[in-house]
Amino acid sequence: MEYDRKNKVLTVHKNVRSVLRQSGTTGGSPFAASSESSSPAVIVAQTMQYWTDETRARYSGNVLLLTEEGQLRSQVLETYSGGGRVEAEGEVRHVILKSRAPGNRTAVKEGASAEKPEARDARPSKRVLIQCARLRYFKEQNSIQYLDNVVLSSEDARLSSDSLDAVLDSTGRQIEKAAARGRVFVRQSGREVKGEMADYFLQPGKFVVTGNPAQISDPGRGKSAARRLTFFTTDDRILLENT
Repeated sequence: MEYDRKNKVLTVHKNVRSVLRQSGTTGGSPFAASSESSSPAVIVAQTMQYWTDETRARYSGNVLLLTEEGQLRSQVLETYSGGGRVEAEGEVRHVILKSRAPGNRTAVKEGASAEKPEARDARPSKRVLIQCARLRYFKEQNSIQYLDNVVLSSEDARLSSDSLDAVLDSTGRQIEKAAARGRVFVRQSGREVKGEMADYFLQPGKFVVTGNPAQISDPGRGKSAARRLTFFTTDDRILLENT
């Protein structure tokens, strides 16, 4: 452990483990628990730097952030204001657990294992996995930006695009909808869809893809094209609009 008095930077090396809470708030986030929560977020890394004047921390080297709602892996992770803003880069993998049935949640303990986080619950939850090069989270906007070669995978679909903007629900912990931009490609139950933009609504499971034109290839129906395509992951409905 080192402290640079001139720049007011604390540096910790090797096997770093820290707890992240949002002070002075009752609402949590995918990256930090509220001050009243009994299940804090836990971060492990090889190195941590903390700027005392800025309330800013930078973690590097096989970073893993564990919360009740999932986990985030990256090579570098920076937090501001106790998790009110989070930025990650380098082989980012963000796992978000979908809502479980009551009584089926297991709190993240401060000493939780970073080697096998899935051991917190023997019954795996449904989840959304998002991979990208960079991530930015803003609590005030209740949103997450995923940038550069984004891939979103869930139980019912796989989406790739240049970028993805996700809006969280009222709890600030689950993705409610997402907007993909640039070279959009969706694969779902044998369907393949291409377009320039796509809006994804997790409930009720709906994609709205636009392009010039957007194209869909569906087994048994052949290929179709339109300026706007809407299809559902829960049934076989496909809507085509050219206006």
